Amino acid sequence: MGLSWPEVLARLSRREALTATEAEETLGVVLAGVATPAQVGAFLTLLHAKGETADEVTGLARAMLDAAVALNANLAVGFLMNGVVPKRNGNTNAVVAPSDLFETSDGSVIIAVSNDAQFRSFAALIGAPELADDPRFVTNTQRFANKTELKEIISGYIRTAPSAVWEARCARANVPCGPIMSTDDLANDEHVRGRQMYVELDHPQRGKWYNIGMPIKLSASPARIQRSPLLGEHTEEILKEVLGWNDEEIAAKRAAGAFSAPAKATGAQ
Repeated sequence: MGLSWPEVLARLSRREALTATEAEETLGVVLAGVATPAQVGAFLTLLHAKGETADEVTGLARAMLDAAVALNANLAVGFLMNGVVPKRNGNTNAVVAPSDLFETSDGSVIIAVSNDAQFRSFAALIGAPELADDPRFVTNTQRFANKTELKEIISGYIRTAPSAVWEARCARANVPCGPIMSTDDLANDEHVRGRQMYVELDHPQRGKWYNIGMPIKLSASPARIQRSPLLGEHTEEILKEVLGWNDEEIAAKRAAGAFSAPAKATGAQ
């Protein structure tokens, strides 16, 4: 059996190499889902930062099932403690209120009020400070018990202004609020752009285009997103570096049909 995730990180933090036996389960034969490659990416980033090599760490087992169970921890722990099977909540939070999807005048936002102080601030920013003193909504326990009625009241206020207005007001009042974004909204979001999650590439055949950036940021050695190579673009380079062939040998092999000439750029703009 391979090492657990905490054990691997602990060993690497002490710069202790993993043996082949400990790392016998191959890293990422199939990476799928979201959490699994994210955890693997964090692991590989740590290796890169610490200068580890593939000879020292040959593999790491990460299963989609394990990642899914870990993501479900907040609900699973409750079941393990009290035996109560949690119900589906949709967009709502299972323990606090208000925490839900609200329609605005031009879209939708998620508003998540976490405690009583935030609710008082939230009630004031929507123009209904009296809600914070309403016996039905004073504490989270009371708000959660009356969450359906509370949402109906809040929805009437939220519909009166666009999403951007509520985002700004909630930000000033320290109340969590975020928009429901389409793919094009995300691509043009200033924060996404600022985090370099959409990077411009220049391809010799396709021209300029965008690709997804790296979510893991290293200050000393930041990741660099590169375009895909053309067919055969690096053939000569590899033959020279790996096999030590010279130009004459490469030309002779190409003339004999061992490999084709590299693809050419089309001059696309």
